Amino acid sequence: MASTSTEHVETDERDVLGAIRAFIRTFENFDVDAMVAAWDDKAEQIVYQPEERAAPMFSIAEIREYAKTLPTFFVKATDVSLIDKKVLVVGGATAHVYIRLSCDIELTSGRHINGQLRQSFMLTKRDGAWRLVHYHESRQSDFD
Repeated sequence: MASTSTEHVETDERDVLGAIRAFIRTFENFDVDAMVAAWDDKAEQIVYQPEERAAPMFSIAEIREYAKTLPTFFVKATDVSLIDKKVLVVGGATAHVYIRLSCDIELTSGRHINGQLRQSFMLTKRDGAWRLVHYHESRQSDFD
């Protein structure tokens, strides 16, 4: 039986979210090589903006150096709860993803950052695998 368009979209969405979950696991395991491998090293431009950095990273080399520093400030994320997500796969080769979640982040200083985290991703499919080309995260700020 031939797959339907809906099945193809569901498969793409599942695979895209799987690639994002694998990327997030690299933080839990402090796996520098896997974090770097999650990115499309052939993309014309990449952008990685973690919430704790003032400036984004635009190269695989910068991401590798950043990943090496994770154990100096990050311990773990706990109480992670998905609030909502939106996944758009375009033409089977590009995906835009928005995720909003709540979590508690424990830092090596003993400080905890609790609250909502917003994440946006863009992925491309190259050689049959979804790879990151854009990742931005931010927290909801108080504007009282």
